Amino acid sequence: MSGHWPGWVAVGDGPDDARHREARLPAIDGTYELCGPKVQGNPEGYDARVLVRHGADILEDCPRSFEGLRDYLAAHDIEGVVWWHADGRKVKIKGKDFGLNRQSTKQP
Repeated sequence: MSGHWPGWVAVGDGPDDARHREARLPAIDGTYELCGPKVQGNPEGYDARVLVRHGADILEDCPRSFEGLRDYLAAHDIEGVVWWHADGRKVKIKGKDFGLNRQSTKQP
């Protein structure tokens, strides 16, 4: 076993993880998204690299149908949506899975 979940990778000491280590390490255990300058075009508009905890934002109004998800992701400036099952399973769907591109940059 490699310990790699598709889409979820542990940060190590190698050069590929230098940007992750540069971000301030949060005190709360969990999984995080690296955001900021030189990270996938910085669509959130952060001034410095940060680690944003997965699950920090609960999307109560997010639909679950194909059409509803497509429309929701087209209308919101977010990369995608992650669902967490009580047994530990996770699933993520991104706007690009629907052929959508993020257009705007917002400031946190």
